[in-house]
Amino acid sequence: MIVDHIADKSPLYYITFGGSFFTSAAEGFFLISGIVAGLVYYKVIQRFGVWSAVKKSWFRAITIYLVTVSLSLVVLLFGSYIQPSLIDNIQPGTPVQMLVGLFLFKSFFYLSHVLVLYALLFLLFPLTLFLLHNKKIWLLFLLTIVYYVISQVFPSIKWFPIDTFMKIPGVLLLFTIGVTLGYHHILENLQQKIKMYWLWIGGFCLFLLIVLWNIVNSNLSFQIPISLAGKIRSFFDKEAVAPGRFLASFITFGFLYMAITFSWQRINRFFGWLMLPFGENSLIAYAIHVIICMVYIIVTAIVTYQSDSFWLNGLFQIIGVMLTWGLVKSRVFAPTHTKKKFYYAVPPLLLVTYLLLTWVA
Repeated sequence: MIVDHIADKSPLYYITFGGSFFTSAAEGFFLISGIVAGLVYYKVIQRFGVWSAVKKSWFRAITIYLVTVSLSLVVLLFGSYIQPSLIDNIQPGTPVQMLVGLFLFKSFFYLSHVLVLYALLFLLFPLTLFLLHNKKIWLLFLLTIVYYVISQVFPSIKWFPIDTFMKIPGVLLLFTIGVTLGYHHILENLQQKIKMYWLWIGGFCLFLLIVLWNIVNSNLSFQIPISLAGKIRSFFDKEAVAPGRFLASFITFGFLYMAITFSWQRINRFFGWLMLPFGENSLIAYAIHVIICMVYIIVTAIVTYQSDSFWLNGLFQIIGVMLTWGLVKSRVFAPTHTKKKFYYAVPPLLLVTYLLLTWVA
């Protein structure tokens, strides 16, 4: 995620594909978020009941909304007075109109789409919890799949007055699959049943996907008709979360899960120090990486760096990863009981600051 958002092409793109592959960190984020939510809220329901889980999910949605608004105001401040390119995607107008647009998610600041979708998922999450708790998993997937199919057949239908970089029905289906996997502990049960030949099959399927991606993007000498390439791109379209994205996500993340399961001891020995627990750390890491990306844009604009250095971009991306890791690991921004009061005061403080600066200007 951080590699794809900082600078431009680098050696690390051979690992991440720069977010242009048939699946990406975005799909992984929503799928893993669903798995973690399923694990966490299963325990909440078992201990305190389904209503406690519903309250917790809505509180989570409010927290994500406040984080999104706070980051929006930070970007608006820096974009208005330091680097205008940061607010290119924000609808122009009077200061009040711009603020209303941000609060209602009519406009989006740099990299905010993921948080907006994340907040909407937790706003809809109580229905998922009720159906899972009452063992109506068939009804849960019937509703989610029908919702997704309708959105694919009739893409012009606007279910929410919000335009994001990925359509909500597809993201909801990804998240629901993840929640179900976590709630029923399916992945934990599969760990003992994974055989080596499944890893080889998954690896071969992933290899075929990579070859197809290179052909479609004309990275290989083998050429295919433009019309066929267009159809393949549509099948794997990211914005619509087309069926191909689910196939590619199943193959890619399934292979990675099996590979990590088989190699966990070695991976943990060499890279365990770089890993962070899921949960609140994910939201903190995302917020921190947005600030780092914003600082990168401002600094490179000042020094007129054009992001055309292949190796230097890789260095910047590694620095971004390490800065994010270090700040999360240090728990400087962890929402402790004392800090929560300050965090709730951040949005109004930023709002007042922006309005005062606008009035003075």
